[in-house]
Amino acid sequence: MDIVKVLAPIAIKEATNYLSKRSTSPSTELAVAAGKGDTSAVKTILSQDDRIDLAPALVAASTAGKLDVLDILIEPPRRRYSSHSKSRGKGKGKRNHEDEDSEEEKSVIRTDVNVWSSNLTPLIAAVQTHHLKTTELLLDAGADPSLALKSTSETPLHIACRMGDLPIVKLLVQNSASLSARDAHLNTPLLVAARWRHPSVIEYLLEQGADIEATDAKGSTALLLACRHACVEAVKLLLNSGADVRVRDVRGRGPLHRVVEGVDFIEGVGAGVKEELVRVLLEKGADRRARDGEGRTAGERAGWLRGGDRVARLLSEGVRSGSASGSANGGRRSHDGLRDRERDRDRERRDKRYNPYGRTEGSHHHSSREGRHRHSPRERESGSPAIGSPRRPDLHRSVHRSRTDSPLADW
Repeated sequence: MDIVKVLAPIAIKEATNYLSKRSTSPSTELAVAAGKGDTSAVKTILSQDDRIDLAPALVAASTAGKLDVLDILIEPPRRRYSSHSKSRGKGKGKRNHEDEDSEEEKSVIRTDVNVWSSNLTPLIAAVQTHHLKTTELLLDAGADPSLALKSTSETPLHIACRMGDLPIVKLLVQNSASLSARDAHLNTPLLVAARWRHPSVIEYLLEQGADIEATDAKGSTALLLACRHACVEAVKLLLNSGADVRVRDVRGRGPLHRVVEGVDFIEGVGAGVKEELVRVLLEKGADRRARDGEGRTAGERAGWLRGGDRVARLLSEGVRSGSASGSANGGRRSHDGLRDRERDRDRERRDKRYNPYGRTEGSHHHSSREGRHRHSPRERESGSPAIGSPRRPDLHRSVHRSRTDSPLADW
């Protein structure tokens, strides 16, 4: 049994090595060498097989940014001269060396770089790994910037905008990448840049003529997405570029509604940023009275925002006092009234939480002598009730909110 335990792992290892060697194709070996930047190995493998598939090696070299390897793969030695050019000298007499050289130079065969491997083209692989020089080399070699990922329909420009890589964005646009291309969710490159909070990319795309009012599958414009993801710089840029501040998506939500939604739960955006966005939008004419498809204003939605009491008050200014903006005194009275109402609501919530049967805190602590529980000094210090004392019922399960009230219902 001891011999079996010793020999079994060795046998498994040797069998695995044998099978892996048999299953490794020249194309795979070439891809590994290309990814490592081993130009010597690449040349050797190419010289041994003139029918090898170059696609995996092109993608591997593009992913790793190996320019020397790409130079070899795009014009490999085995394909530099066609057999047709070499055979033309036979049959009709000899030709001088200069004629042969010129004929061979004309018959150089370049590799098609618009190929797929592992669901990637070499250009997409270079873009998503931030290799600017590699991207430039591939475009010069004829890479098509319109070829999109089959799974998401993202073009290289979509990917560069998502990553905020402005130099590659500029390079792609200069090489005729489409500004109006749509991915699987109908996003244009501008919409992608707005969603991922890249103001510099947004500015460049607008300068190049991108449609500022283009919408995705949910009817969101670049402004709505910038508001949703709380990018103050992008919102200001879009508004100053003429974005419609009264735009609505398919659910009737405007910029103010999108600002107060719950991005703070996911991205750590605080109420201070939201408050600044609300002020910017109101200054540009956003309607605080506007209601979404569920009949709610942005102020009514702000209750879900962490620390959103200031935002709610800002959105309520003028609405309760009867004017769009409200006077200074009216706004102050509105603030005072809201503060009083919030204080009353907080007091009512506390009463209900600790006194589920309707008694007030005072009546609970000053009830009859028979019903009053006496605490020992140790209990008063620790704050824990004595054994056998009545426990408050757990009311957490009795508090319900409608799922449609949640800002995360949109996710």
